[in-house]
Amino acid sequence: MEISHYSPEAFNSLPSLFAARTGLEQHRETIRRLGEVIGRHDLQDVVGIALLHRHFEIARDERIVERINRGRSESVARAETQGEATVPHLFRFSAEGWRPIEFLSAEDAARNAIAETLERVAAGPTFLREFANVLVQDGAVDVFGVGLFHGREQLVSETDGILVERTDVAGRASVVRAESTRAVAGLDVTETLWLWDGKTPRLTCVCTGKGDDHAHIDKQ
Repeated sequence: MEISHYSPEAFNSLPSLFAARTGLEQHRETIRRLGEVIGRHDLQDVVGIALLHRHFEIARDERIVERINRGRSESVARAETQGEATVPHLFRFSAEGWRPIEFLSAEDAARNAIAETLERVAAGPTFLREFANVLVQDGAVDVFGVGLFHGREQLVSETDGILVERTDVAGRASVVRAESTRAVAGLDVTETLWLWDGKTPRLTCVCTGKGDDHAHIDKQ
């Protein structure tokens, strides 16, 4: 099963955060099944399970490009034109195969590592085929996708630290910074990313907000 070409529609057709939250509640058991696929292929160190959702719409010549600034301990993802070189890190399954929907700037120092990860994941078709089979069997094709580790998770250095992503819908950009776990205490959140620890899925990212504005919180 191959990785298909990029299409802005693949991103624009993602569910809103609130629709994604409903899908999550209906398919929680699927997370464990997808984690088992990751574990069978020994990819738990490079692959996560992502809740598919979009922050805003993009134009036909745009894509979501993320840049990681380790000096500032932050990551910024925004809608940009397709002119520069990028490396995909988030994928959704469709009838055309696995489509990339978010990218890392090729200027980023992590580009070589994520390129190697992508080659490792796509080198053998079995992993992507098994992952897709679970999505199809569970009716969760529009709920979960494959997320590759791409350096953002390394921004958190403290044991109790988290990455808080706040989305500027009007500016069509999201900024992620490391903060204390106290920053999200008591907030209404939606889980959005899980890693497989060998036995169970481990929650590593959640979103919170109201209206069309929301924030992601990544926890190491």
